[in-house]
Amino acid sequence: MKISRIVETLLEDSLNKKPNVENTFLEEGGDSFSALLLSEQLSKETSVEVTPEDLLSDKSLRSILER
Repeated sequence: MKISRIVETLLEDSLNKKPNVENTFLEEGGDSFSALLLSEQLSKETSVEVTPEDLLSDKSLRSILER
């Protein structure tokens, strides 16, 4: 499975919906606990390094994941 698909699946699982990547993690219904879990899953299953702080910032999901 491609990394982009894995990231998409992990995001959907974390937020319980298909997210609008132009919004922030918080705008899409994420919280600090889900940010922690998602960052750990991304680190384990992909080469994408995202911290909970990144997810809780005011940056869009797209900008966070395209770094």
